[in-house]
Amino acid sequence: MKNFLKMIDRKVPLIYFFLSLIEMILLLFYMYDGTKIVIYLTILNLIFIYLWGVSQYKIKIDKNKINIISSIMNDVEQINIYIVDLQMNYLALSKSDIKFMQHYFKVTPKVGQNMSSILSQEHYLETRKNFLNAIYHGLTSQVDHFKDDELEFHTLNYYTPLYDKKHKPYALLIHTIDISDDIIQQQKSYKLIYTDPLTGLYNRRKLTEYFEEEVKKSEKEKEFAFVLLDIDDFKQVNDQLGHICGDKLIINFSSLLTKYFSETGIICRMGGDEFCLITDYTDTGNDVFLKKIEMLESEFFPNKISYGTVKISHPITEGFDHFYKEADSKMYQMKSNNKEVANNPKQKNHS
Repeated sequence: MKNFLKMIDRKVPLIYFFLSLIEMILLLFYMYDGTKIVIYLTILNLIFIYLWGVSQYKIKIDKNKINIISSIMNDVEQINIYIVDLQMNYLALSKSDIKFMQHYFKVTPKVGQNMSSILSQEHYLETRKNFLNAIYHGLTSQVDHFKDDELEFHTLNYYTPLYDKKHKPYALLIHTIDISDDIIQQQKSYKLIYTDPLTGLYNRRKLTEYFEEEVKKSEKEKEFAFVLLDIDDFKQVNDQLGHICGDKLIINFSSLLTKYFSETGIICRMGGDEFCLITDYTDTGNDVFLKKIEMLESEFFPNKISYGTVKISHPITEGFDHFYKEADSKMYQMKSNNKEVANNPKQKNHS
C-alpha cells in the first residue's frame, strides 16, 4: 500500500489526464448506447475522487509540517531560528530572531519575504553561498563578523537542510547564535597575551610564534631578515628627563617603525628600548631598507638608533635565540662604533 501511494504521488498529473480522456470517450459512447457506460462512468468518477483525496492529504501533511515548526518557533523566546525555502523566502521565524534582526539590521523580516529585500547585496550573496554549501554538503556552520561605524557584532550560524520523503532538500533551518561577547573577550585576551601595552606592537611571545609558524614553515626559496634595533643612550634619557619622557620616546620610535616597516613584516617590542623586525630579505638586501632607516633616523633626530641584521635562509636548522644573539651582537658592534665616532671628532670629520 505504501509503495502504491508513492507511485500515485508521482503519477497523479499524468493519471488525471488519461482518466479525463477515457471519460470523454465513454461520454461519446453514452450518447449512442447508455446501458453499461453509466457503470463505467461511476467507477471512473470514484477513482477521480480517491486520487483527489490522496493529493489533498499530501498537501495537508506539508502544511502541517510548516505549521508545527512555526508553532514550535513561536514558543521559542531565547533562540534565533528561521526557515527559508530554496529561493530564500522566509517560511517561519522565531520571535527571538525577529528581535535580533530588528536590533542589529534595523529590519523586521516577515513570512513570505525574500531575504534579498532586507539584506545588503554583499550579506545576501554571502548568506546564499552558505545556503548552497549546506544543501550540497549537509549541516554546516559559519562565523560571520559585522562591523560599521556604529555597531560591531559576531554570529555563529548553523545551516541545516530539511528533506522531504525522497530525501530532497526543500528548505533550510538556520540557527543563529550571538557570540559577540565571546569574540570581544577573545580579542581582549589576545591583546593581553600578544601585544605590548605601551606601544600596541606585538611582544616577544608573538614574535617567537611567528618565527616558528611563518618563517620556519615558509617556502624553501623565501628568505628573511632578522633585524634588532634599540635607541642609543636611552638610559640617559630616563635618568635625566624621567620615565614619562622615556615612554614618549619609545612610543614615538614604535610609531616610526610602524610607519616604515608595517607592510613588509612583523614588528615587536622586545622590552625596554629594544625592538625587533622580521621582514623579507629583499627589503634589507638592497638600498630600500637603508633608505627607510635614513628616513626614520631623520624623523627621530636628535635621537639616534643602532641595529643589527641577520639573514635567514633555508634550511632553517637554528632556533629563534640563535638569530637573536647574532643580530644582538651586530647591533652592539654598531652601537660601539657610534660611540667611538661621537667621542672622536676627528674620526667623525674623517667619516
